[in-house]
Parts: sequence; structure tokens; C-alpha cells
Amino acid sequence: MIFGMYTHIVIVTCFTSTCLSLSSDCKYLPELDMLTCDNTVPFTVPPDVKEVQITIDKSIRFEDKMFADKSWENISVLEITAQNNVQYENFNISFLRGCFKSLSNLTELRFHGNRITSFSVNTLASNVHLKLLEFSSCRMMNIEDFLDSSLSVDITIDKLTLSHVSDKSIDECKIDDKFVQMIKKYGVMYLNLSNSNVVLQSILDLPERPNRLRSVDLSDVYYSVSGKNMGWRSIYETYDKLSDGLISLNISEFPLDRYFKTANIFEARNVSHCAELNYQFIKLFFKIEHLCADAIFRENTVSIKNIFINISTCSVKLKTLQFRRNRLKYFNITLYLPKYNNITEVDISFNEIIYFSPYALNTATSLLTLNLNNNKLGQMENLPEFGELLRDLDSLKYFSIAGNRISNLPYDFFRDNAYLQVLDLSENIFETITFRVTNLNYLLVINLSLNRIHYLEGKSLENVQVYLTRNNENKVILDFSGNPIECSCKGVNFIEWIISDLQPHLKHRYTCDMEGEEIEIGDFSLQHSKYLCYRTGIFVAVSIFAVVILSGFLLLMKYLSRRKNMRREKNAQMFFLKQFLKGILQEQYLCQISYASEDEICVLDTINPNLKRAFNNYAAIERDCICLGDTHFNLGRPIVNEILRCISKSCVMIYVVSNYFCQSQWCEMELREAYEINKPIILILKEEVPENKMSPLLAAIFNRYTRAKLVIKGGQYELIPDWKSLCESIIKLAANSYIVKVDNHKRKKNTKQDDTTNI
Repeated sequence: MIFGMYTHIVIVTCFTSTCLSLSSDCKYLPELDMLTCDNTVPFTVPPDVKEVQITIDKSIRFEDKMFADKSWENISVLEITAQNNVQYENFNISFLRGCFKSLSNLTELRFHGNRITSFSVNTLASNVHLKLLEFSSCRMMNIEDFLDSSLSVDITIDKLTLSHVSDKSIDECKIDDKFVQMIKKYGVMYLNLSNSNVVLQSILDLPERPNRLRSVDLSDVYYSVSGKNMGWRSIYETYDKLSDGLISLNISEFPLDRYFKTANIFEARNVSHCAELNYQFIKLFFKIEHLCADAIFRENTVSIKNIFINISTCSVKLKTLQFRRNRLKYFNITLYLPKYNNITEVDISFNEIIYFSPYALNTATSLLTLNLNNNKLGQMENLPEFGELLRDLDSLKYFSIAGNRISNLPYDFFRDNAYLQVLDLSENIFETITFRVTNLNYLLVINLSLNRIHYLEGKSLENVQVYLTRNNENKVILDFSGNPIECSCKGVNFIEWIISDLQPHLKHRYTCDMEGEEIEIGDFSLQHSKYLCYRTGIFVAVSIFAVVILSGFLLLMKYLSRRKNMRREKNAQMFFLKQFLKGILQEQYLCQISYASEDEICVLDTINPNLKRAFNNYAAIERDCICLGDTHFNLGRPIVNEILRCISKSCVMIYVVSNYFCQSQWCEMELREAYEINKPIILILKEEVPENKMSPLLAAIFNRYTRAKLVIKGGQYELIPDWKSLCESIIKLAANSYIVKVDNHKRKKNTKQDDTTNI
């Protein structure tokens, strides 16, 4: 009697405590309706328990009597883990036939650990249906024994998981006739073979269509091919039939690099008929509703270039596509889908895309979600195609282009996306908002965090103000966090808007940079920003005043200097002319006109008389001051000596350049002599002369100095600019040359006197 009362007290205490200990190795977690045990199978379980987890690290044999108590009938989930440890490296786990028959409500049976080495389906001989049969991390499990026993038991299994059940160095999971028959017999709808070593074999006895299989997970599978004539074409044809009726397929991290070894495998291809969809497994992308193909290309960069696919008359079942982390660089594809298609989600994030064709998805008119984040689309933002990326996507609700180093979106980028609700532009390099959002009546989230926005002004600020005001009654989110917001004069209007509208709406406080110090945006930061405006205004006014004063002073100094130079130049010319007219100078002529003998008539009839008249009008020079070469040569003397004498007796050399002049060696000699003694030179072009006909010296002078030109008007020569300008230039050059000589003479004289004094 006393023993019975004690037992009753223990049981009541056990069922009412927060974490009940049925024995030293079991714990009851009532908040989870779960019981966990180590190295033991409890005889009874609490009435509210639905799941039992048993961890084994020593040898044990499971049999029916372990679960014979009626309390086990309530268990719907049983999980058994058997993993090697340091103390017990090798131990055996075995299961007798029908050992789980007492678990009449069992729906999920899970096995984990490398000590689950053998499992016969006969163990489930008395069970009728399981929602889940899972083997994960059972790397030492004998798959052949499992398959051999599978056909002898009548049971239906909704989901079969064989994840991490084989290793490249230990065992293989063969996909053959036996495996397919097991899937068919059990009516498996969900098959998980992730992280396993799979051998693909030919299947002769294909099940009749349609089969019950709806979802297959082949993620991170290591595969190999076995059998004669088992090329990829035959494999594709076989498994294409098996995939009929399949709704979901996960081939993430499936090593397709081993098959697609050439870089141009997806380049320059046209698919214009449904029968051509077998090309490179394209059909798989459209016959399955949900396809996940992440990281299937990890070694080589993938480029999809100049692909044209017209499947507008084909059956397309695809609804969602994930193609992340595939090193995709170019996505230049034109795709024509059926008018009524069901593609609602496309995720091509975490690739390396630098070009995305606007014709790739513009016929996916039911698209709700488009995720392009963490690519390199900033490299195409200056292309016209960039502004068309979302063209015709009328149903789009979620769009992410985060992490693409984009600095600008065209103003009407979202013109066709009136139903957009979430817009993620975070982690780019936006400095302002150039795109229009006022037309997005359903937009609830604009994420502009982690950009380079210092402040918004003008139309950019008005754009977001209208958006937030219009949606003030809704719980909209406009996120500027992580931007280098400035509390400065230029950002006063932006700061005022943050304080008055944005922060109260979001109930979130932003910070800004105020002269190198990070502070919270509030009344103090606003007042300081306005003060910076006053300070900046005063500084600008003072700066403008100082610039005006300095500019006026510089202009005055320049005017006085120019006036002084003009006076000095005028005095120098008057002094020169006075000395010249007195005959004191070494030079006898103001200028010498050098010309080819074929141009003599032009010189004597036009240039000489007009130039004499100009000298007389400008400086009242009546005496002969123009040397004409042949006219002023001393007869009977060497020509070269006379040429040199005339050059030395002339202040300025005038050369009448013509085609004949360029052909004359005497003219070239006169030009070189004058150039070598630094005589001022003026060129008069008598006619158009190609530069390639000029000597190198003449071409150099032609390109370096201004020149006059003779043109024929009304049958007479006219000088451009005019004869007066030519006269002034001659006198100015002659005067400057004379002044330089006088200054040099004085400098030499002073140097000689200093040397005498020093001696």
C-alpha cells in the first residue's frame, strides 16, 4: 500500500513538472510534446507526447515488445540516431521484423547516423502508411539490402529521404529498375537523395504514366553513369519520361560542369519549335513547375548569348525558377512564352551578370517576383536595354536589384509596374533618386539602405515626399539606413522632411554626419544645418566681395601695364623712326622684298608701290626705304655677297611665297640666311601653295608666324589684312629688333666696365 502511494506521487509529479525525467536517460519537454532519451527505450511515455527522439551510442536490438505499452499508440513521430563516438566507435543497431507494429499512429520514422548500417523494410511489415521515412547521414547503410527487401512489404510512403546515405568511397545509391519499382510500389510522392553518391543506370521497365512522384531533391549529389551505351542522350530520354508529372525538382550543386565543359555551349542557338526543346535539357526548365538549380556551374563562367527560344505554342508548366550562384555572366536570351503562362517567380541572384536582356522575361506577364540582387548589372546601366528590363511586367510585385553597384535608374524605369509592392535597391551606389515612384500606387517598401545618399533635393526629394504623403495611412517603409546622410546646408530640406515626416512615420531615428561627427537627426542637427547655411552665405558673400575687389585690382593693373607697354612700344617706334630717318642706324632699308623672278611684275606693280604709299601715310617716309634685291644690287659684284649685304642693310625681310618661290634655290638661300641671323620675317602668300611643296624651314616659319595674303578681286590684287597693317607690322618688328640690339649693347658695355673695375 505504501509502495503504491509512492508510485502514484512520483507519476503525478512527473507529468506536472516543466521538464520531466522518466529515468536518468529520458527528458520530457511538454511545451514541444516531445520525449528525448539516451541509450534507452522507455516502457511508457506521457500521454501528451507525440514525438520520441532516441539517441544510441552502444549496441541495441529494436523489437516489438519495447513499444508494447498502449502509451506508445499515441506516438506519431519516432527518431533514432546512432552515431560513432570516442568511447564506442563500433556498435551494432538492428531492427527485428515488425518491431514498430505497436505504433499504430506512426506517421514519421527518421533514422540518423553512420551506425545505421542495415535496414530491412520487413521492419515495417505491420505498418500500413508513413508520411515520412527518412535516412540521413547513414553513410554506412547498405542500400542494396534496403532495395532487396522493399518489394516484399505492402506499405505506402509519401516522402522518402535518402540523404547522405552513401559515400564516394563506401557505397552507391543505384538508380535502376529495382529503385524505380520501389518508388512505384510505395507510391512515393517526395524523394530526397541529396548529398548522396548516385549511380545512373539504364531503366528498362519504365512505369506507366503518370506516376505519383511529385518532388525530387538531387541537391549536392555526386553522380556517375554505369552501363553500356549510357550516353547523356539516352540518360536524358530515360529520365525525361520519369519526370512526367513532376512538380518540384531541386538540382542545386549538381555538378553539371562535368558535362558542359565548353564555354560556348549556350551560344547562338535558335529553338523555334516544341520538338527542339530537347536541346541541352531545355525541356526540363519548362515541364516542371518549381525548379531550383543553384550552384550547378561552379568552375566555369557561364554565358548565355544570342539564344532565341519561341515556345509560344508549347505547354509550359514552369512557375518558379531559382538559378543562383552559377557564375552566370551574360543572359542574352530572347524568350517567347505562351500568352497564358504561370511563371510567377524568377531568382537569378548571386551570379556575375553584367548583361541581362530585356527580352528574356518580357513575355512572363504573370511574373510576381524577380530577384537579380548581387550581380554586376551596374556595368550595363548606360546601355539603352537597361531602361527596358521591366518592360511589360505588369503583374510584378517584388523586385530586387540590390548589390549591383548601380548609380542611376532611368526616370521611367518602373513605368509598366504599377502593382509593385516591394522594391529593394540596397547596397548600390545611388547618390540620389532619379527614377519616378509616384506612379507606384501599391508600393509598400522602398529599400535604399547602404547606398551613398548624402541628401535629397529638388525633384528627388519631392518624389519621395509625394510617395510617403500619399501612402501615409498605410504602413509603408522607406529605408535610408546605412547611408552617409549629411547634416549640412545643402541637406536642410532633406533633414526637415526626415524629422517631420519620415521618422514619425517609421518610428525610427536616423543619424547624420555633422562636420565629421555622427549625431542623431533631430532639432539640434536641423538648427546646426541652418546655421551652416548662414555661415556659408556670409563666407560666400565675403568671398565674392574679395574676388570682385581682387579682380578689379588685377584688371586695373593689367590696364595700366598694357597702357604702359603701349606707350613704351610707341616711344620705341618713334625713337627707331627718328634714328632711321637721320641715317644713324646700320640698316639702310626698313624692309627687303625677296621674290622669285617669275613674280617680279606682282612685286613691282602691286606690293612695292602700295607699301611705299603706306610708309608715307603712316610715318611720312618719302625716301627710298624698300630694298628690291636686283634693283639695289651693286653691279659686277658676287651675287651671294650682294644678297648678304642687302639682308644686313634691311630691318625686316618680306618673302613673297609662291610655287615658283618654293622651287628657287636662291630664294631658299635668302630665307635661310635671314633666319640664321634672326632677322624679323614676314610672309606674303601670292597664291595657294601646298605645304608639302615648301622646304622644311619655310613650312616651319609658315606654321609658326602669322602671314599676309594676296587675293585677286576685280582683276586686281588686294592684301589681307591691308597695306596699313603690313606697314605697322614692319615698323613694329624693326623697332623691337633695334631696341633689343641697343639693350644688348648697353648690357655688354656695362659688363665690360664692371670687369675693368674689378681688375
